[in-house]
Amino acid sequence: MDLQFWIPIIGLGVAFYGAYLQRQQVKVMKASSSGRPAKPQWWQHPALYAMAVLAILTWVPFVVTTWRASTTRPPTLGVNGWGVVDAPNTVMMINVVILADDPANKLMGVALHYKGDTDVLDAKNIQRSGLYDIRKGNQILQIRGDDDFKAEVASGMHGTSYQLFAVPVTFDPTHFTTLRQVYAAGGRVIWGGVGPP
Repeated sequence: MDLQFWIPIIGLGVAFYGAYLQRQQVKVMKASSSGRPAKPQWWQHPALYAMAVLAILTWVPFVVTTWRASTTRPPTLGVNGWGVVDAPNTVMMINVVILADDPANKLMGVALHYKGDTDVLDAKNIQRSGLYDIRKGNQILQIRGDDDFKAEVASGMHGTSYQLFAVPVTFDPTHFTTLRQVYAAGGRVIWGGVGPP
């Protein structure tokens, strides 16, 4: 039972019943003293207007949330874990759980040490995975660090930024050096996190 739906209806019913009782009271008062001015009709009573406004204010969130729930696409994937799987060789991974197929896009994992010396979209030395199909089930995206990345880790640099991108199936991962180029090619980030190394 949806209380958010029924409580306003009950409130409106109570308001109408109260207005009906008020009308009956007005009739009794008219009959007992015919010299007094007539009372307002039941539908003109302020209590009825107040209850109608309260009912509308209660229904508006219900209608809006119901409409948004019907038009909002639920998330089709989530990240179950990320980090290092082979520390000596700086092999990293992003573990993705996919709830629905998406043949129009592919997944690509990105890792980098962001130094803060430029906009993150223009940062160099980006480590990337291959392109993975978006199909229902579990996908583990592997990202292999190059020699420069290994040198950064060996020098004590930690706190790797991970990002998961959905890119068009026509995207060529070998022809980009910055995240700005990924966005320009139609990629969109769908998750981000920080972890080792």
